[in-house]
Amino acid sequence: WTIRYLSNDGQELVEEIGLVRGKVNAPFRFTFIGLDASSWKAVRELSFNFEPHIWERLFLDAQFLLPEVGPALTLAIAAIETATDEMIRQQLPNDPAKVERLRRANRLGQRLDEVAKQLTGVSLRQTPALWDAFNRLRRARNASAHEGAPTLDGVRVDDQVALQMILAVRPVIDWIETWLPPNLRSHRDLYQPQWEWRSPVHSAPPPSTSS
Repeated sequence: WTIRYLSNDGQELVEEIGLVRGKVNAPFRFTFIGLDASSWKAVRELSFNFEPHIWERLFLDAQFLLPEVGPALTLAIAAIETATDEMIRQQLPNDPAKVERLRRANRLGQRLDEVAKQLTGVSLRQTPALWDAFNRLRRARNASAHEGAPTLDGVRVDDQVALQMILAVRPVIDWIETWLPPNLRSHRDLYQPQWEWRSPVHSAPPPSTSS
């Protein structure tokens, strides 16, 4: 936003040293990525033709789409869905027809619950924290798609809440990947950088006193 100070008749004020004729506010966001020696070593060990899996790209794109909340939630759900479908394919490598039947006959929640239990013996629902994270994201995405606004329990989801919801389903994707062969699991950097932000503090001089 911009504020302009004008004279009583709406004209620009004459420039005077020490005074302002306007103010501007331009907020922005930025992201730090911390890499240490182990991070660079992992990068160098990747093949020249390396490409991240589709669910990895979707998950990252969901975060960078913010503050567009609706599309970001949709991409996050798509990341879970593509990983889930790959898990089903890996569990039934010799029966593509059955894979397609399971995909068509079951919604995403059912694939993570009944279908996953049928194929692996374990359901995502058996881990309440992961199921709740998935379910919250699913409900907010559905509200955005069907009602035109992302809401959860009657409260509108802003970009900060959406980011928290998206990050909360990363463990869901990790859970799905435990049923994938190692070459199909995400390449995660275990290094956790610690950032420290320092800024000088300016204080006004003490008021002068008359003797």
